[in-house]
Amino acid sequence: MKRNALPLLALLFLGIASIVPVQAQTTIVNPRIVEFDPSADHSTLGADGQSLVQRYELRIFTLGNTQPYTTTDLGKPAPETDGKIRVDFTTKVSPWPPDGNYEARVAAVGPSGLGVSDPSNTFALVSSPVPTCTYTLSSSNLSVAASSGTSPLTVTTGSTCAWTATSNAAWLAPGTASGTGTATVSVIVSANTTTTARTATLTIAGQAVTVSQAAVAPCVYSASPSSVSIGASGGTSSVNVTAGGSCGWTATSEDVWASVSPASGSGSAPATITVAPNTSTSPRSTTVFVANRPINVTQAAAPCTFSLSATGGSVPAAGGGGTVNVSGGSGCGWTASSNVAWVTVAPGAGTAAGTVTFNAAPNSGGVRTATLTIAGRSYLLTQAGLSCSYSLTPSNISASGYTETITIGAASPSGCTWTVSTASSSWIALATTSGTANGTVSATLSRNSTKAIRTGTIVVGGQTCTITQATPPAPSQPKKPHIK
Repeated sequence: MKRNALPLLALLFLGIASIVPVQAQTTIVNPRIVEFDPSADHSTLGADGQSLVQRYELRIFTLGNTQPYTTTDLGKPAPETDGKIRVDFTTKVSPWPPDGNYEARVAAVGPSGLGVSDPSNTFALVSSPVPTCTYTLSSSNLSVAASSGTSPLTVTTGSTCAWTATSNAAWLAPGTASGTGTATVSVIVSANTTTTARTATLTIAGQAVTVSQAAVAPCVYSASPSSVSIGASGGTSSVNVTAGGSCGWTATSEDVWASVSPASGSGSAPATITVAPNTSTSPRSTTVFVANRPINVTQAAAPCTFSLSATGGSVPAAGGGGTVNVSGGSGCGWTASSNVAWVTVAPGAGTAAGTVTFNAAPNSGGVRTATLTIAGRSYLLTQAGLSCSYSLTPSNISASGYTETITIGAASPSGCTWTVSTASSSWIALATTSGTANGTVSATLSRNSTKAIRTGTIVVGGQTCTITQATPPAPSQPKKPHIK
């Protein structure tokens, strides 16, 4: 905590109905104004653009106590023409202290800490002010859907101020009929089953809230997708029905080998099409109807079965090839393909038994894999990669406590790729997540609000850069207060 000059505090006399014994004849009775010189950092901005002083607090202590009876947020008033800040605290203090003798302190509060003044002069309180009840609602207009439900509405008032809530319509009701102090009232609406919108008024703490409820929408249906394809072995597919919450629908099928469930429903919901296995060598199709929308269902013929002489192999980084033998029934055609450009296969198609030849190009990067699809079967080909090593510059960074962007150099042989991660840290945001060969890594460090030095790491290609982040300075203290 930084301690500079403290603010000068003065409370102005309000008048009394009776006298509480006090420690000195100069004690002020029933003051209402706090007066102080602002912190020296009142208008100072930190390196990150945030104010070192964001607000002031008034702390009232019973004489002899080290813990405040009550703490009040004074906000951040502007100094008056004589340089001092003055605030009427009688409408801000809650709870109001009982009759007795007190002293006060003012604290300047910032994002990195606070500065607290020395004690003010003593003062006496002989009666608690009676608050004037004012009420504020979070909204004077609410728009709700046609369906039944609740919406929150906040009543803001003093802690001892009572209020009531009433409605002028049967379909609209408050969740709470009465209460005291600030509270959240649930606005409860019944479903509007008509095609006409309606409006009613909820009166809370003497203030009107207009509640408008939409009409129920006419039933409009859609179902997607409009077609599904199922393999010969059978299976399921989902259809999404979109409709109003009270809109009912049915589901039917033209053929026994394709069924749909549930048979009926309402509103937006999924339906499931279930298709039995196809034992025929010919494909088939049918139509199911969901919410009166046709869904075309097609199913493949029973397939030919094939086998491969191996399920995988490998080639060196310099490239190379190999063969795979295909076994299949007479008349059963097959195809062969690669999922990457660096592997070629031949022939691209065949019938019954045959041999497929593959060839891999040289690899200038890390280990890589390709999947060859031959007669519907997968053949996994692995190719060795280059030997890659990585280095970072710098490997250690000392950062300020403010938001800033850092850059790290990453070096690796040509053809080698690397990824970036951070093991620590929500406060380290990576702008770079990967790269190849030589490059740079950028990251943004968020402001350190922990009031303690912290460390984090960025890992690139298995190499670690350690980041040590300091903390921003706390604001200086306000000057010593005085009561008058």
